[in-house]
Amino acid sequence: MDTFANSSLSGTYVFLLAGADNLGKLAAEIGEINADGNGHFTSGLFDENDNGTVASNGRGTATAFSVRRTANYAFYLVSQNLVVLVETDSFGETEGLAHMQSGTPFSNSSISGSLGFASFGVGTSGGLRVSRG
Repeated sequence: MDTFANSSLSGTYVFLLAGADNLGKLAAEIGEINADGNGHFTSGLFDENDNGTVASNGRGTATAFSVRRTANYAFYLVSQNLVVLVETDSFGETEGLAHMQSGTPFSNSSISGSLGFASFGVGTSGGLRVSRG
């Protein structure tokens, strides 16, 4: 079993959260968060956490602030490269993963060659929308 510390949460992570809101409608969020190695999310969607504490079992808590609402999450470090996020408030039931990013910063020249994509989301009528190419 891995043991974690505040320094285990360090670097830039991208995340996808999906689930349902408190009305049962599909909900999804994507974004980027940055961690300072002291247990804090310092920028991105997550603006604050539980005073910078990552327990030795890898668990911590975070509060996400957005224009729409404030959401509370528990997070679990699976490794220094992977974080599991679970919403813990009454607004909805979302969960997802955050993956550590590495390499050079993204730029327009990063997109070249043959690419494929898949996306999903909620349409204006509340139905699931899926596209791929």
